[in-house]
Amino acid sequence: MLGTVALVFLCSWLAAAGGARPAALDVPRCCPADQALPPEALRADLLLAAAVPGACRPTNSTPWAPLVYAPARGSFLDRGRLPVHWRLAFSRVPACLELRILHEHAAPYALLANNGSLLMRGAALALPPERYCADAVAALVCAEDAGGRGPSKCCAEGRAFDGSRCVEDETRALEALNELRELANGSAVGAGWPACAEGSRYAVAGVLTGSKLFEDGALELHGENSRLEAGAWCAEAVAGESGTRVLACEAAARGVRPAQTARHVLYGAGLAIGAAFLAATLAAGFALPAAHHALHWRCQTHYVAALMLGDVLLAATQLAGDRVPPTLCRALAVCMHFLFLSAFFWLNTMCFNIWWTFR
Repeated sequence: MLGTVALVFLCSWLAAAGGARPAALDVPRCCPADQALPPEALRADLLLAAAVPGACRPTNSTPWAPLVYAPARGSFLDRGRLPVHWRLAFSRVPACLELRILHEHAAPYALLANNGSLLMRGAALALPPERYCADAVAALVCAEDAGGRGPSKCCAEGRAFDGSRCVEDETRALEALNELRELANGSAVGAGWPACAEGSRYAVAGVLTGSKLFEDGALELHGENSRLEAGAWCAEAVAGESGTRVLACEAAARGVRPAQTARHVLYGAGLAIGAAFLAATLAAGFALPAAHHALHWRCQTHYVAALMLGDVLLAATQLAGDRVPPTLCRALAVCMHFLFLSAFFWLNTMCFNIWWTFR
């Protein structure tokens, strides 16, 4: 009887322990319920804490879905799933003078499920809820706690940038890391991309060789006489480029270098002139109706038309530089590929026709 009672008591205790939930935890949100900071307020690097309440605006966006890491599970929770013991504390701004903006799309931070702390990329310790507040697409942390704004390698260890994503390339990644460490002169080198207000769009700002690193983490590019602020750049080996390149947010990269080099302008102008003469050739051909029945004229017309259109698109991309959006750039590349292939096939047909005529 005594053993049965003890067993029941033990089972009840285990069930209670297994079903116990952590104490309720207040997770700070910067704005009131159904409000968020607008994009224009998040374009700055720093924001005065006193200005946050007045900057909040009503929003109809989707439910808050932060990146939450569960240490007990060793994995991230599904997006949109919040720990059951979290309570959202709205309009709770940290009690500090200036707040640094961390954009979520650059993945510079994650919230910890067990205690609601904010862990920044490259930081050794997490920030307690009193030192930050979360917004719909960003987090605001006390400026003095931000840290981690020294030199950083864009991609993870052993990976390099191929123009669109990080790929495995041990050799070039190690070269970039060693060059960055040499520039840092003993300072810690982090990893990660800069947080851009306009989204995850980056461009090459210059070369790392010969650049000057300041104590505050800012970088002066070699030969450009321009400065990138700390946290606005990273360095990486880029496919098709020699040496290590400095990558920055697209807007910042355009601000420190011309939109296009003299080489691109010269290529674009030459292609445009060539396209104009090809258009004149087409016009001359259409002005001679007597030749329209000839097979050679038809082949030549299609050949010149395809070559002219390909040159027009190529000239436009050369002159526009990196101002062409990625989606449009890929579409133009497909069109140019088709047009130049078409031109060479028509040229092959013309050659066969000439051989057949004079054989």
